[in-house]
Amino acid sequence: MIDRLIANFYKLPILFLPWLLTLGFSDPVSIFFIAWFGSLFILFLSMSGILIPLPTDRKWTNQIFRPIFLTQGLFIGFTCITPIFYFADHMGFIFMNWFPDRVTSPDELIYLAECQSLYLLGHIGYTLALLLFSKYPHEPKWNLNIQNQSKLLLILAFCLISIAFIFSFFPGFDQFTVKFAILGYVSSIFCLGLAINEKNRQMIFISSLIVTISLISSFFSGSKEDSIVIMIILGLILFPVFKLKIVFPGLILIVLWFSYVPVYTNTMREYSWYGGYDKLEASKIAVEEISNLTTEEFQERNWAFFTGRFSEVSMFETFRRNTPEVIDYYGFNILGNAAISLIPRPLWPGKPNTELVAMERVYEAGIVERETNVSAKTHYFVDAYISFGPLGVFVFLFIFGMLTSTASVFSEKLFGGYYWGSAIMFTGLFRILWTASSFEFVFNAILYSFVLLYVFHFIGRISGFIIRNEE
Repeated sequence: MIDRLIANFYKLPILFLPWLLTLGFSDPVSIFFIAWFGSLFILFLSMSGILIPLPTDRKWTNQIFRPIFLTQGLFIGFTCITPIFYFADHMGFIFMNWFPDRVTSPDELIYLAECQSLYLLGHIGYTLALLLFSKYPHEPKWNLNIQNQSKLLLILAFCLISIAFIFSFFPGFDQFTVKFAILGYVSSIFCLGLAINEKNRQMIFISSLIVTISLISSFFSGSKEDSIVIMIILGLILFPVFKLKIVFPGLILIVLWFSYVPVYTNTMREYSWYGGYDKLEASKIAVEEISNLTTEEFQERNWAFFTGRFSEVSMFETFRRNTPEVIDYYGFNILGNAAISLIPRPLWPGKPNTELVAMERVYEAGIVERETNVSAKTHYFVDAYISFGPLGVFVFLFIFGMLTSTASVFSEKLFGGYYWGSAIMFTGLFRILWTASSFEFVFNAILYSFVLLYVFHFIGRISGFIIRNEE
C-alpha cells in the first residue's frame, strides 16, 4: 500500500476536488449536483486507470469482476448515484412529467444536499482505499489443478445449493445458508457462461436449468435483487467474448426489469410477507392486480420504488436532520453492537437478535414505528455518520474499501488468480460488499466470508484441486 501511495501521491488529491468545491456553495441544488457529478467523476478516474494504473496482468475486459469495476460500480451506483431520483421527485418530477405543485422549497433541500455531499466524501475514502490496496500478485502462491472447469463448477453448484438447503433447517446457520446458496448460484451462472463460450450444449442445458430455477425462485421469494444479479453476472461473463453484441440486449433486459419487476415484487410482498398468502397465490394476485392498474397508477408505483426502495437517501436525510441536533452521535455504541454480532449464535444461543438491535436506531429516529412489521435497517453510510459525523463517513468508508480490495486480493492468492479468485469466490462470498448494510451485518458477513474462503481453500488443497505454485 505504501509504495502505491508514494508512487501516485501527487495525483490522489484530485479525488478531493469535487468535495472541496461543494464547500464553496450554499445553494442546495448546486451542492447536490456538484456532489452527484463528483461521484461520476471519481468513478471515471478510478476505472480508467488515470489515478493509479489498473493491474496489467490482463485486459480490463477480463478483470471486470475485480472490485474496482463491478463492486465499486454497484456499491457507488446504489448509494451515491440513485439519489438523483429522490432529488428529481423533490423537484416535482415523476419520470419525465413535471408537476409544479410538487416542487420542494430550497430551504427543505439543504439536508438532502448535505447527504449527497457526505456520500461524495465517503466515496472518496472508499475509492482511495480501493486503489491503494488493490495490489494483485503476478504469480499466485497457489495454482489450480482442474481438468474440466465447467464440470467442476456444475458439481460445486449442486453441492453448495444442496448444503444450503440442509442448513436452512437448522437455526443459527442462516448466514451460511445464504452464502452457500449464493456461491452455488454464482457457480452455476459461471458454468453457463463457460458452456456458452465453449458451445457445450449438454452443459448449457443443465446449467441454464439451474439458473432458470434460481430466477423463478427469486420471483416467488419477493426478492428484487436476485434476478437482476443473475443477469448482471451472466452478462459480464459473456461480455469479453461477445462484447458489443451483448450490450444492447443486456440494456433492454435491464430497462424491462426496472420497468416491471419492482412493482411486481412490492405488490407480491404485501400479500406474501404481510398478508398471509403462500408465495404462488400471492404471485397470482400480484400479477392480476398489476394488470388492472391504469398507466398513471403503474407509473406512480414504479416511481415510488425509484425514489424510495431503490435508494437509501431518504433515511439518510432523516438521520442528518436528527443527528446531532436532536440525537447525539452514537460514538462507539454501534461498533460495540457489531462486535457482539460476530459471536456465532450456536456458541451464544441467547445473543440479542441482530435485526432488532440494528432496527433500534431507526425506531429512535422515528422513521418506523415499533408496531410496524417492516425491516428498515440503517445503511453503512448512515451508521458511519451517526457514529462520528463526517469524519466517520470518510474513515469507515476507507475501511470498507480496504476490506473490499483485501478480500479480492486474498481470494486470488488462495485460488490461483483472477478467474476462481475474484470472479467466482469473491463474487459469491462477498456479495454484501455490493450494497452493504448496517455495521452489525456488514462486519459479521465479511468476517465469515473470509472464514469460508479459507475453508474452501483447505478443501481444495486436501482434494488436490489446489496445489502450491512451486510444485
